[in-house]
Amino acid sequence: MSKLSDELDKQFSAITFAEAGEFDTARDMLNEGKQVTPALQGAKADTLTAGNQKASEWRKETLTDNYARLKKKPYSKTLILGLISLSLYVVLFERQHEINDLFSKGGIYAFLPIIAAFIFSFFHGGFTGGFWEIIGIDAKKQKR
Repeated sequence: MSKLSDELDKQFSAITFAEAGEFDTARDMLNEGKQVTPALQGAKADTLTAGNQKASEWRKETLTDNYARLKKKPYSKTLILGLISLSLYVVLFERQHEINDLFSKGGIYAFLPIIAAFIFSFFHGGFTGGFWEIIGIDAKKQKR
């Protein structure tokens, strides 16, 4: 069992070094105690360069993902916008008869429902956007 554990430990360590871009160290760890064929000793430079480019891209994506996870979440903004949105709905339902009378007067009052819809949309949309950001659901970003 110890032999299997040692082999797995060596392989996982080599994988870690390879992911960090230390390909030579990873190869040395895996080839420890083994005879390396002459074909493997003369590895082509372009293969190593391609491997380094892939590792660089991987590091860049990983750092971007880590930044997105560590980015400060908008808890207070979401709470405030949620409370304002809730208050607007409470006022709307508590005073619905007065609001209906005001909105149905005609003339310039006909614009009040549109203005109210924009106000509700602004506060409720801000709350919803913050909520989704807090739970970690973001829009898919296009790669350029």
